[in-house]
Amino acid sequence: MVRRHLPARRIPTGIELLSAMSQAPRWGWGSGAVLGLFTLAALAAAAWFRWERRAAAPLVDLALIGRGSALAAT
Repeated sequence: MVRRHLPARRIPTGIELLSAMSQAPRWGWGSGAVLGLFTLAALAAAAWFRWERRAAAPLVDLALIGRGSALAAT
């Protein structure tokens, strides 16, 4: 069975976040386009975390994120 990786499909999440941050000075931080891009990026990130928590073989071990030593190392 081929495992489909959600992160490979969600590369646009980074593009959405970067677009929102780079265009916000021009469009305005409170504009609908910027807020929509931030919202879309946040929803996609939440879906990715949910996917990784349920995956049998996750690409990123999310248990490491909660450890202080792992956070200090990064």
